[in-house]
Amino acid sequence: MKAMNKGIGRKQIGLIGLVGLMGIIGGLVGCDSSANDTVVSVPHDLYCIGADVSFAPEMEAGGYAFQDADGVPMPLPELLDAQGWKGVRFRLWVDPAGGHSGFEEVLAATQRYRAAGFAIGLDLHYSDWWADPGHQTKPARWESLDYAVLLDTVEAYTERVVRVVQPDWVQPGNEINLGLLWPTGHINSQNGFLGIMRAATAGCRKGAPEAEIWIHYAGHQGAADFYSTLEYHRIDYDGVALSYYPWWHGQDLEDLASALDGLNALTNKPTLIVETAYPHTLQWGDWTHNVFGNAADLHPDFPATPEGQKAFLEALDALCRQAPECRGWYYWAPEWTSWKGPQATDGSAWENLALFDFNGRALPGLRWNNP
Repeated sequence: MKAMNKGIGRKQIGLIGLVGLMGIIGGLVGCDSSANDTVVSVPHDLYCIGADVSFAPEMEAGGYAFQDADGVPMPLPELLDAQGWKGVRFRLWVDPAGGHSGFEEVLAATQRYRAAGFAIGLDLHYSDWWADPGHQTKPARWESLDYAVLLDTVEAYTERVVRVVQPDWVQPGNEINLGLLWPTGHINSQNGFLGIMRAATAGCRKGAPEAEIWIHYAGHQGAADFYSTLEYHRIDYDGVALSYYPWWHGQDLEDLASALDGLNALTNKPTLIVETAYPHTLQWGDWTHNVFGNAADLHPDFPATPEGQKAFLEALDALCRQAPECRGWYYWAPEWTSWKGPQATDGSAWENLALFDFNGRALPGLRWNNP
């Protein structure tokens, strides 16, 4: 591994035997601080190219091997590091069926990637399954809790998991445009939403005081109203986290740039694209239905080819580097290729959006080391 500045204020890794807590470290988002000097204007600003690799533990447990561009198998942390990636994010579900994205798996993965030098992001879904703008289902164990007990549970759960994981940054909720833990925390039930947000952020501060809190909104349309509500009610957080998928959130990159500028001015907080992706093909690598496959939804400047995928990411990267106080971007599920074979009906819904081809070989979009 190259000797690089992986972050301001990062501490050495250690183990602390206190009530079974492991891997406690401090620090903020640890990435390349020299990437764009014009962006750094608040303490600990660091520009980061990162990835949500939450599927990787399940894939590797099933024997899947990732390859570099030459077809040489490599452990994913080593491969990402060699290609210039600096941060990883993992989603956490409360009681997932089968255990994947559960606490034990996520803890092991974060410890592994931290040891490899990556900044760690923790994405708390507050659900047993996917949470997004259309789904914010309470964990089954929390379903019957009254409001006061739910608030205590959210705070205690959050404090416990972040105290053990000690992420560099944490999301209390995933794509919470319409709130979280529905119906109690639906945004139309504003007192419930604000109460849950205060409980969640309090748990973050108690469990990992040095971790940054990023609040996650999908897209940029309507984001100003959402973050205005957080600011007006003095919700405690450190940064604006957005998803940006051009087929869902608009193809005009200038609109995205304007939104990043406006949200920074509105909140006086840094911004970060925590999810993005673009296709390298419209073909399928297995028999699992794909999220994206309509040529009409492609950006006119970027074809669905490995080169087009890379060009989209280069354009997004340039946009982020020029936006005031933008910390960078994270690619969602670059590893989630058709890992179960070409006839799997329960394989990947994302293989044409991954940064590996259908055989697990790295595509041009994975390379960001810029020799």
